[in-house]
Amino acid sequence: MSKNAFASFRHWGKRALKGVAFLFGAVLALTLLAAALVSWTGRRDWARVQAELAARGEALFLADLIPPSVPEARNFYADPLWEELADLVDAEENGFPVKRPRLPNGQRQIDALKRPLTAQERETLRVAFPEFAVPEDATLMGLVHSTFKAVREKPASDPRRTAEFLLAVTDLAAPTLARLHILADRPDAWFPLDASTILDATMELSNAQMTLVQLLRARMWAEGMLGKGEAVSRDFFTAQKIPDSLAKEPLLISLLIRLSTGQLVLEGLEAGLQAGGWTDGSLAAVERRLADANYPAGAAMALRGERGFGNALLEDLRKKPDGEMGMLRKYWSGPGPSAWLAIFGPGDQAVRNVLLQKGIDFFEGASTAGLNARTVSAFETDRKALTESWVNRIRYPVAAMGMPSFENIAKRTATLQDQTAQTRVVCALQRHHLAHGAYPETLAALVPAFLPAVPVDVSTLRPLLYRRDGGGFRLWTPGWNERDEDGQGDDVLWGAHAPPRAVSGDPPETRYE
Repeated sequence: MSKNAFASFRHWGKRALKGVAFLFGAVLALTLLAAALVSWTGRRDWARVQAELAARGEALFLADLIPPSVPEARNFYADPLWEELADLVDAEENGFPVKRPRLPNGQRQIDALKRPLTAQERETLRVAFPEFAVPEDATLMGLVHSTFKAVREKPASDPRRTAEFLLAVTDLAAPTLARLHILADRPDAWFPLDASTILDATMELSNAQMTLVQLLRARMWAEGMLGKGEAVSRDFFTAQKIPDSLAKEPLLISLLIRLSTGQLVLEGLEAGLQAGGWTDGSLAAVERRLADANYPAGAAMALRGERGFGNALLEDLRKKPDGEMGMLRKYWSGPGPSAWLAIFGPGDQAVRNVLLQKGIDFFEGASTAGLNARTVSAFETDRKALTESWVNRIRYPVAAMGMPSFENIAKRTATLQDQTAQTRVVCALQRHHLAHGAYPETLAALVPAFLPAVPVDVSTLRPLLYRRDGGGFRLWTPGWNERDEDGQGDDVLWGAHAPPRAVSGDPPETRYE
């Protein structure tokens, strides 16, 4: 290469490097400008959203949503049985810091419901009920589950005998049940919660709540099969304390446990209400207990809690590295996450808060707009626009990844609300039968002697559907799709979840004697 050619090459090389440097600088400047603009608009939007929601009286942080404590003498959860679950200590799970009860699993009083049967208990059951299998490794709840599952899947040849066996098994939990019956008479329920431990405490509590309700559901079915209506009533009031106690807990997981346990309680009660041995007073008391159930309001509270938890977490990570939630910086630190928090965090919060508020308004407006597939569609459209767009998943990752499905929550909420309304009507129908020896021609005949008003289907906002059926009745609602299918298809039919009562005769979903 000649001297002139080499000089020319160096000249153009320098110009190219300058061009690349300029281009890189320009891109960097534009990126920083865009980041600054995104950050500014995000902070502006978040400030506006906070002001708008505060003007509506909305609490935006989890600590402001934790229900206040109640006096111990009035508190269902003020007992060592439950307090052992609230006594949490620091632990580690899969490399992450968590809190777990001080007493390990198996050593807590509530664990008596899952303990292995003793050799004497197994032998006593085998002698009294030789036709039932009692494995050597049988546990109390394991035997309850397997027996109740068999009843649900296939009618027993001798349902009364199966009921007697179930009662004998659940009687092994008599000390725990006796204590719970006493605690359930207390008018309030408050489990020790604070913003820093609410998730860990709720997870521990929910396992115990589900176990207890499953036990009482089996007892209610067995007692109903044996015509022990008053015993069903007693177990119902103890079991119903669990979903009732979750009504004001501001977490989505609390709502899901409430819906699950509420469903189980009604399943046990469905079977029990077909039994004899009820008094008018007991039926009226059960109806009154269910009259105040408002599951849509509970769903709204759960969404407020989800919003409050997310706000507290993001604010804590951004502003208080050593705060209660700041421990997450150990696992989410460095320039990438910190830059995202500074640039995208406020805008993400704004979008998430707005969408969750729409869900809250939707549930709180259920009594006037209806809770159904049609009314939820607008909110699901907004949620899907956020979660299914790759741009939004990058721009609003917390909102996109953590946004619950309104449709799933709404459908479960509507179904349980309708089943609760139906159960209230059945209590009134049974009272009418006690008084007059027959069921009425229409539900209107129950008002005002047995019901203050005929409940409505939360999906259609129309009265429940009812028809006398021989000596019994059918009771249903169109439910989520708003289409009346005469108790078939997707209709919510009272008694459809109750285990079969006998091998022959009309199935429980078509007639109630």
